[in-house]
Amino acid sequence: MFNRRVYTNIVILVIILSVGVIVYSVFGNDSVLKDNVLNNIYKRTAKIVNLETESNAQLISYSDSLPEGKILVSVISASGTPVPALLNTLSGEIVSLPVNKINGSDAVSLQYNVSGNEAYIAYLATTKDTVEDANTYDIYLASVETAKDANGLIKLLKTAKLVSVHSDEDYMRSAPVVSNSGAILYASLSKENLAKASNEPNNVPAESWNIYLVNDTDKTLITNGLYPKWISQSSFAFLRNDGVYVYDLLTKREQLVWKSLSPISIVNGFDVADDGSYFALSSPKERLVTIIRVQDWKKGIFTALPTLPIVATNPVFDKNNNTLAFVTSWLNSDIGDVQSGIRYYSLKEQKYLSSVMKIDKTNIKGIYLTDWK
Repeated sequence: MFNRRVYTNIVILVIILSVGVIVYSVFGNDSVLKDNVLNNIYKRTAKIVNLETESNAQLISYSDSLPEGKILVSVISASGTPVPALLNTLSGEIVSLPVNKINGSDAVSLQYNVSGNEAYIAYLATTKDTVEDANTYDIYLASVETAKDANGLIKLLKTAKLVSVHSDEDYMRSAPVVSNSGAILYASLSKENLAKASNEPNNVPAESWNIYLVNDTDKTLITNGLYPKWISQSSFAFLRNDGVYVYDLLTKREQLVWKSLSPISIVNGFDVADDGSYFALSSPKERLVTIIRVQDWKKGIFTALPTLPIVATNPVFDKNNNTLAFVTSWLNSDIGDVQSGIRYYSLKEQKYLSSVMKIDKTNIKGIYLTDWK
């Protein structure tokens, strides 16, 4: 049973990972990263492997067989440095995929977002060393259609185009999300609005964040809110204090389509299935995960699945919309401490899977899920 200690642990994890560095998306298509690139490195080792240096260190343990797929994650090391990585849920191995010296600069990539057709990757990059340097993130865009393996992918990421530079206006940034045509959405918080909340991001209302659209290097302020997610080539869903909204880029109209029973802030998590057929909202303060099946976004026709009474963050759907994964914590009597890890919920069977991936707290501060394919 969850108590305040568990809730405090997971909310701290959310703030560390969400403010300025919100992770996103997934790989899975052979045209981007072939399975044998992962499987030939280590088999069922639960180790992190750096494809640039071939170094490895124990990172996590795992139990049971895990649902099939690959989840793009950001691992926060004990030193506070975020490392983008690919989690193979079948083998339990994590392959880190950082790139440095981007276009000859000192920038290092942090987290990636992959378009639904896997033609583009957008990512945050910084010249700083730790996740706490939240005011130094620039946004890059890479076309990766020609990548055939991990080495080819890294080369394309190293030559990505710088499309948005940080500023006081973009003092804190969420992870960018990229469409099938290479258009980017992201939410940002100005230095001024952060100061109004006594420099506590958790106290900033969702409406105080700005959502921008980036086409090539042209940046346009679209609306206010958090966690924009593409639901089509011309529309996206996002969060405000009172619920889920949809914005139509063609008509420039927005509407509230689903009302939340509790206020929404940066500690909430939000994901939309690739085909737009589901969305999930995690509310750690209320100890709830809400899962909604979408019949029609514009008309607001939805069906609610059973609410999960659990403290969780970073919900992500698998590519077939069969399973929802999320980060959670529980009291582990074996270690006498709070245990963090990844749990899975079957949408079809409407029950938790027995598989749990545990996070070794001695090596990392946490892990942030972005997408699953």
